[in-house]
Amino acid sequence: MAQICRGYKLKRSDNIKIEMSKARERLAVLSAKDDATDEEKGEMKTLTESYADLEARYQAAIIAEDEESAAAAKEEPDGHLDAESREFHEKIVPEVNAADYFTAAVDQTPLDGATKEFSEALGVDTSIKHVDGKIGVSFPLYMLDPPGGKDEEYAATSLTIDTIRRGNAWLARVFLDKASEYLGVTRRMVPKGEATYPVISSGASPATTAVGTAKDEETLNADASVLEPRSIRSGYQVSNRDLYRLGDEYEAALRRDLRDALSESMDSEIVNGVSGEINGFLNDTDISKLKLDGTSDGAQATESTAAQFVEAITAQIDGRYAGDTDDVKVLVAPEVLRWLWKVVRELGTTDSVQLYSFIKNQMNVMVRASDHIGAVTGSQFYALYCKARGSMGAAIHAVWNDGMILVDPYGTNKTQGYTSFYISGFHDFALVRHQNWAVRRVTTT
Repeated sequence: MAQICRGYKLKRSDNIKIEMSKARERLAVLSAKDDATDEEKGEMKTLTESYADLEARYQAAIIAEDEESAAAAKEEPDGHLDAESREFHEKIVPEVNAADYFTAAVDQTPLDGATKEFSEALGVDTSIKHVDGKIGVSFPLYMLDPPGGKDEEYAATSLTIDTIRRGNAWLARVFLDKASEYLGVTRRMVPKGEATYPVISSGASPATTAVGTAKDEETLNADASVLEPRSIRSGYQVSNRDLYRLGDEYEAALRRDLRDALSESMDSEIVNGVSGEINGFLNDTDISKLKLDGTSDGAQATESTAAQFVEAITAQIDGRYAGDTDDVKVLVAPEVLRWLWKVVRELGTTDSVQLYSFIKNQMNVMVRASDHIGAVTGSQFYALYCKARGSMGAAIHAVWNDGMILVDPYGTNKTQGYTSFYISGFHDFALVRHQNWAVRRVTTT
């Protein structure tokens, strides 16, 4: 499959992306220096300023190329793909089944045929793996794309012509109904290694000055958020007989189980974090936790009020990341959503309305429940507020290209006609701009 992408011509967005990658790498090196010289500080300032321009150019190029691609597709469906890429899409992809990866792990045999070509084209190793006493194979996470999802084109990465690059759109589809997608988390696929994102913690503050008056320069402080692969694993049992069923319905169920096993686990870690590993929304110390009334967080014996919940929403309007209530999203525990239906919002002295209806219909605020949010204690729960304006890039979820299907070859269930599988993926999460988020404690009774 190394030939699939040969002859691919880099687009404008590809070239800009290469420049952005180089700038990020250089910023990571410079920001790690405690004793940077004036020249290096100047280079940091120049790179950071130019990076913002590169981002704007990249977005403009993507929009332009999408329009060009759509126009080409209307004139000649799939005509914008080269012949080898079209052949990959039409002949190889339909021949690949999730069951092939499971049976390869069970039989301890390397991938072959279309499955091997599919994995190699997506840059995934096809050899047998031995991890922690278990045996298995790697699989491309792209295989988890829900039915009906299709990207516009297959193209080479900037790193190698031997790899098919798929857009991040399919990754959003895998997480389509998840809490993190609702909150506007920016998701990026990482082929190998680490992903680095520059963050400006302080910089220029424009001001009008009189003619002939110099403007003092501020020190530009640029940090780099480095995301590294962190393993997440789910386990379940599958009937050995079911592994060899070839029906489309079973294949669809297998892919759905794989998708849910990984995406749901990753989604939970984004919301709650993992001590010592991932700073999620609810365990990141840079997001201050307060009571619903805005006072210091702590145990609260009395039930929260409708007025406090409304005020917690309006408190997020800062004129920058939220210009009105419709820029605010709220993620709550299911118990809190039920409480919103029960509590009444007083309207003057003679009328009232259910709080949930008031928030949704009159304040135009989106509220959604997630079972990832558990009780802090008793009937007290944290609610997560997102200021949606400018949330793109405020929180980054990096997902590595390949997962692993591992089998315990000596498990006791083996003799009972079942195989114990462990589905492993790699991801990391970073809150880049904490000002977009807030956490408040709600007491429902």
